[in-house]
Amino acid sequence: MSRSLITGAISVLLTLLIPAAWACSSGSDDKIKSLDSRWHFYDEKIRALVPYIPGVGPGEKSLVLPIRKTEFPGTRICISLPPGSILFIGGKFSGSSDSGSDRIFNIDSLFSIFPFDTLLFSVHFENSYDGSLPASILTVTGGAMKMKESGLQIITRSGYTGYREFIIIGLLIGVGFISFLMKADFKRFGHYMNIGKIFGRPETDELMERGRPLAGSDLIFVILEATLLGLFLYIILYLGKPGFSTSNFHLVRGILNWLGISLIVLVWSFLKFSLERYLAGVMQLREVIKIHFFESNRISIFSLIVFTFLSVVLLFGFGIALTVYHGILLKTLTIIAFVRFFLISIKILNYSPYKKIYIISYLCTSELVPVILGLKIILDSSLSQLL
Repeated sequence: MSRSLITGAISVLLTLLIPAAWACSSGSDDKIKSLDSRWHFYDEKIRALVPYIPGVGPGEKSLVLPIRKTEFPGTRICISLPPGSILFIGGKFSGSSDSGSDRIFNIDSLFSIFPFDTLLFSVHFENSYDGSLPASILTVTGGAMKMKESGLQIITRSGYTGYREFIIIGLLIGVGFISFLMKADFKRFGHYMNIGKIFGRPETDELMERGRPLAGSDLIFVILEATLLGLFLYIILYLGKPGFSTSNFHLVRGILNWLGISLIVLVWSFLKFSLERYLAGVMQLREVIKIHFFESNRISIFSLIVFTFLSVVLLFGFGIALTVYHGILLKTLTIIAFVRFFLISIKILNYSPYKKIYIISYLCTSELVPVILGLKIILDSSLSQLL
């Protein structure tokens, strides 16, 4: 049963991931050239435009990008506006962004409207800005929405649509994985989703009697936990980038990064369980290993599954902005981590007849310290630059 369940789970993941990756790659824009390093700002001291370097200085209120008429004929330019910014082209208002958006313009159309040899793209910020401002030359429009403004054809992609598509695909894959496990092993799925056992006293149920930590059917649920947690961690890390944008975001690379983080989480689960077994052996607490493993996984899996469906409702039903979703996600995972530690502590302290100081030392080392270190890593913006 467990071997067929593992084979089925792998087949479901491949069936969901391969078409998703192909669909993502087929609809992306072809970038010819990055213009990120060509932004300038006006220096009051020398009264001239000087190159803008992100992260250097106190920040600027306005940035300017000059494009010559003969540079990029027959192409389009994409400018990623950060939240709270306004775009001017040739001195005329050309759009604003409250939550962030990509603006794509046909260069030939621009120069047919503005009779200049060099056209200035100016971005003005509500507050001083010191982050990167992605801009690039494209050849393909990538299914964006078209609209007319001042006789100029403009293609607008609002609300970080490229990254939103990745989140949608990730959530759908997560829901598909959950549905597969629900159908393949409904009884064990019910044991993990039993909210009464989560908040009740620890007791020996079928999940603990017949279950084998990190083996058989229970390994599939650990893989599900790693897959969902990897998705949410990647969302937090990418949305946490200073001045993040989707103009340089590649969906296939995003899926690979997500799977890489999920694999790291899975490997960490094995290492963490090995650490727990070692600590329990040193402190003579071997009786609590199985309770610790299954109770902690029950809480994590239940919380992640519930939040997956909640995310679907928030993003699909209410259409909340990704920046708002990022804040909700970070706070929710932090609360889940500390509530899990609290519930596990109560369960093991009430179950074990051993000295409380041993139990507390064991739980702090195996649960609390990893949570604090994990939060420090997540909040460290330098890690997000690798994604």
